[in-house]
Amino acid sequence: MEQSLFSKRFGKKTVIIVAVTVIALFGLWRILAGSESNNDSSLLAPASTESLSAEVITVRSQSIQMGQGATGTVQPQLQADISPKITGRIDQIFVHEGDAVHSGELLALLGSHDLQASVSQAGADLKASDSGYSSALIAAKLEAANSSAQISLARAQLKQSESALQAAKARRDLVEAGPRAQEKIQAALAVARAKADLNLAEQDAHRMAALYSQGAISAQQDDMYNNRFLVAQAAYDSAKQSYSISQEGSRSEEKRQAEDNVQQAVAAVAQSRAALEQARAAAMKVPLRQQEAKGAYARIGQSAAALQLAEVMQNYAKVTAPFDGVVTRRLADPGSLAVPGTPILQVQGRILRLDVSLPESDLHLAHLGQHVPIYMDALNGKEVNGLVTEIAPQGDGSSHTFTVKLTLPVNCGAKAGMYGHAQFPNGFEKTLLIPASSTWEREGIHYLYALDSDNIAHLRMITVGNPTPDGIPVLSGLMSGERILQNGGSGEIKDGVKINREEGR
Repeated sequence: MEQSLFSKRFGKKTVIIVAVTVIALFGLWRILAGSESNNDSSLLAPASTESLSAEVITVRSQSIQMGQGATGTVQPQLQADISPKITGRIDQIFVHEGDAVHSGELLALLGSHDLQASVSQAGADLKASDSGYSSALIAAKLEAANSSAQISLARAQLKQSESALQAAKARRDLVEAGPRAQEKIQAALAVARAKADLNLAEQDAHRMAALYSQGAISAQQDDMYNNRFLVAQAAYDSAKQSYSISQEGSRSEEKRQAEDNVQQAVAAVAQSRAALEQARAAAMKVPLRQQEAKGAYARIGQSAAALQLAEVMQNYAKVTAPFDGVVTRRLADPGSLAVPGTPILQVQGRILRLDVSLPESDLHLAHLGQHVPIYMDALNGKEVNGLVTEIAPQGDGSSHTFTVKLTLPVNCGAKAGMYGHAQFPNGFEKTLLIPASSTWEREGIHYLYALDSDNIAHLRMITVGNPTPDGIPVLSGLMSGERILQNGGSGEIKDGVKINREEGR
């Protein structure tokens, strides 16, 4: 049955050369085993009649999956040198080497008294800008309302003046033409209307005078209503004169008076038009006030941005962890001067990876998302399941190798800097597998005990591949069908001992 394991692949010529060399060394060793010059009595003991019971297994060839080996070094997937963004004295450092940290956790704190003062100043500027905007907005609204009222009043005054002018001209024409019966009736009606207008204008003038004394209206508005009262008074007097003329007939003095009234009405119309133009000119200040309000609002934005910048600078005094990980180095202590670009701490992520170099001829063996077994000497040959997460798109032009990155499982026991060996699947081959307990290593050479036809245990040198969970592959020094001691590496067996009982498979 096929076994799922990995071993280092050797070329056929290499295996033949190694096999021949091992056989030659084995023959030489057998010769030296009986000589007196052998100094390792623990391995080459003389044959004896002693017999022991031991478990014996028969080695058979098996079809196992082979692999292409690639070595590399364990690296953290994330690693950062932590340095502050501002210059300042370190008040506190809250972590030590080996401490686990979480993303956003406070690691160190710099002195920030000046930064706090900047934040307070920026906050005060923001409040002042907000107050200035409120005042400017109120001023703009008042200016707009006042200008609109003045224009409306000036238009009404102009209309009234023009009406008075028309009435003065009509009276002048009446004086010059002499009264008629219909004109007498109209004159009487005009007196009544003028009296009503005078009463209304007098009431308005009294009300405006009261408001002006209270400061509710401007002096210009009070003057306008006084002028309106005066015009109404003049119109009333003119109506009475017209009525008198219609009753008595026109006199030269009356004609002159009528002409004077016309000229006064013309002057009043000119004055009203000038007042309207003045009100319109004053309305030009409204856009200016509105622009001032916009400027005040813009200053609010500037002050808010300054406050935000001051708060950001204050936060720069807090040095935090960029990701979950472990503190690997502490490079500064409280009281030291920290400057941007000079690390005070080093943090590496909890996820590790093995970066291996794979020859371009074997690059087709690696695929993204592939699970590859990894062995590390520091973990006593324990198999770690690596995941191919990145294959370099460009190789090294001098060595013709490509970097393949394999993510390691969390809490697998690996540490950054360890040496690792990855095995990429590369087909199946026939090989021999023996238990790890049947062999041992001394001075770089592996040994085991093999039994002959008489059940005599003989020490033998073998060449092995990389250990796997299913056993140790034998590359040379042993043949299929031979019997070996399963626990030959226990140290209880010596060369030449007879095995009188088999308890193996």
